[in-house]
Amino acid sequence: MTQEDKLIVVSHDCDVVQVSYDAEPYVEFVVAKPQITPDEDGNLTRGKNPRFLQLWGEVPGRKQLFQIRVHDRYSMARVRLESGAPDLNCQFSKNDIRTIARWLAKRYTRSAFPTAFNKRIPDAINKKIRKVLAAKGKDITGIFVTFFGSESELPDNEPYEISIRIIVPTAAAVDKEREMQAIGALSEISMLLGKCAGIELLDISVESESEFSLEDWDLSRVWDFDYLSQEDEEEIGLQ
Repeated sequence: MTQEDKLIVVSHDCDVVQVSYDAEPYVEFVVAKPQITPDEDGNLTRGKNPRFLQLWGEVPGRKQLFQIRVHDRYSMARVRLESGAPDLNCQFSKNDIRTIARWLAKRYTRSAFPTAFNKRIPDAINKKIRKVLAAKGKDITGIFVTFFGSESELPDNEPYEISIRIIVPTAAAVDKEREMQAIGALSEISMLLGKCAGIELLDISVESESEFSLEDWDLSRVWDFDYLSQEDEEEIGLQ
């Protein structure tokens, strides 16, 4: 850790202020590291990647891009909070705080895809999809895949029939420029998947968070590219 790193408490508010130190002896936090690059990586925004998260903080006179790694999560004696005060020189929005909470929980609830499905997307295609998202994915909340047929391990002669929905915040959906960027990302991803033998893309769409229902969520799987190899992650600078 460096002096520029920020510690973000991720324990529940009620646990942080619990009267009894016996009931809640520890507090958890994650480390947010400032980034030199002025531009965020669209792969790492809005909780899409299960291991890395980028978000903007307000520091004196400007905004600063920070990155959190899910493994940089620690606990310490809660009583130590009494010896200091929060750093008022760095602030994160309420929406970003909620994103951090959902992102941490996602590590234990994220979708698993059939190995046979993952193997039908070559490494070269994976890397190109990541590059598309890096450039055009900053507004994308999630990519959701629905299987119309079997979600099990299929033999090579049976295709996976799927739909893809790209979800963006409502504010992005009503902003023509931001919406067109998401549509462009979907178009490129669809073209790349069209080159994958054994995957049939039956439907694609860009939808706002207000249009995407809880039922839609239950019937879909969040596609977060967690099956990428360590080599892939090193290539795009995630190690």
